[in-house]
Amino acid sequence: MKVFVAGGTGAIGGHAVPALVRGGHEVTALARTPEKAALLSKRGATPIMVSIFDRAALTNACIGHHALVNLATAIPPTSKFMRTKVWADNDRVRTEGSAALVDAAIEAGVSHVVQESVSMLYRDRGDAWIDENSPTDNFPMAHANHAAETNANRFSAAGGVGVVLRFGWFYGPGATHSEEFLALARRRICVMMGPPKSYVSSVHVADGGLPSRRR
Repeated sequence: MKVFVAGGTGAIGGHAVPALVRGGHEVTALARTPEKAALLSKRGATPIMVSIFDRAALTNACIGHHALVNLATAIPPTSKFMRTKVWADNDRVRTEGSAALVDAAIEAGVSHVVQESVSMLYRDRGDAWIDENSPTDNFPMAHANHAAETNANRFSAAGGVGVVLRFGWFYGPGATHSEEFLALARRRICVMMGPPKSYVSSVHVADGGLPSRRR
């Protein structure tokens, strides 16, 4: 297959792109800088320097591809998490960026779209199991994720196959937040997510980029 990837140099994309190449797929990936383009080439992908917000350019780039995978984010560092303004870039990527990618995929005749999302959208269910049909919440920080999922569903409504992957909290090399937490742990400072008895759904970046390993 010919696969178009947005976010191919991120923590998950850094595993997903090589995995797709090893699987025999022809991969085209967005690059924002010459350095990232060189990295993608080294990993076996064909880099293309197109804005994620440029619908016309994205449409031309998507022509001939069978699938589009959107892993693009601009998540701020943990130290700035609680400042609303620092989420603006990430919100734009997940709202305007995902919309532009879906529009381009529809126009170019792409058959499948995969959109990254997060499991933190689900409502707290204590120790009960959560599946993809469980209800979600729409708190302020989740608005952009819901927008991205809506765009993937819009692709399905247009006749394609839209898939949403709600990942858990990433950890491992390249996952900035877990690296920050590890640095704090080395200083004997422990980060606790939620109440002491709460659950945190965690996914290693390699597993996020290589879903076939879990099958």
